[in-house]
Amino acid sequence: MGYDAQGPLRFVDILPRPGAPKRGLGHFRMEWDDSQHKQVGTTLCGNVNGAPCPPLGYMRHAGKRFSGQNGLAITARGDIVGPVGGYGWIVKLFDGAPRTVRFTEMEVLPETPLLVSIAYPVGTTFNVSAHAAWWCDEASTDVSCSHIYTKVSSLAQVRSGPGNRYFVDAKSGVLTLRIITLPEGYLGRPEWFLPTRTDPGEYGGFAFKRFERSGVFLPMSAYEAKIVIEANCNGSDDSAYCSGSAVDYDPNVCPSGFPHQLAYDTCCSSSTLGLANPSNKCVSAGTSW
Repeated sequence: MGYDAQGPLRFVDILPRPGAPKRGLGHFRMEWDDSQHKQVGTTLCGNVNGAPCPPLGYMRHAGKRFSGQNGLAITARGDIVGPVGGYGWIVKLFDGAPRTVRFTEMEVLPETPLLVSIAYPVGTTFNVSAHAAWWCDEASTDVSCSHIYTKVSSLAQVRSGPGNRYFVDAKSGVLTLRIITLPEGYLGRPEWFLPTRTDPGEYGGFAFKRFERSGVFLPMSAYEAKIVIEANCNGSDDSAYCSGSAVDYDPNVCPSGFPHQLAYDTCCSSSTLGLANPSNKCVSAGTSW
């Protein structure tokens, strides 16, 4: 794939980082424009016929360190993968803010939060929801098959929450939510929960699907489960995008007193590091950094 300036896979911790959040990889597939996605494999993004796969937008890490960089190209294929556990990923599509976004095939560990931000015209409201696979028993009182997300008042509440919250910045119009790996075939028992590595599944095994062998632990997506954003915005019925302009979202992610962003998950002062965990806990900078 070549070198990726946004997430060159050179983030593995060789030495311990006391107090630091965990680093990891996350993946999801993103769909927002069916007129583009339906062309995949024929006129767009063809493996056999060599059809071109041009970028429809970009996704980059949040923070001033990455200002002016495009990041990872988002194509009609919509597969996104990169380092997680940091300040989050920012989506920018060339044709504007998407009216509906579907996230599927989510694969991210619960201890490495993945926040995704999309800028919308100021005043846009949202319906955000999660949905289990079609075989989830809608009539059951023991499990839930769909869930409406709660709007909260800060990014910190999204990051530290169980994955069913979203935040809208009233000044910028930016929507931020957390992407999690959903359990397969249901969303709760019956209340919503963030699946961890040890939670039991509904029918035995684990709620958190995984490949695990000889110390290797990889998350596996829940078949057909999805997270859906529906934006209540102006736009023509035949358009996948909101009309009106959105801000060029470029946040300063560093906490007060730590003005220099070192990495996608780290800010620093002259002697300490501010980290992308909910408490902004800091540790002394030393040789292990």
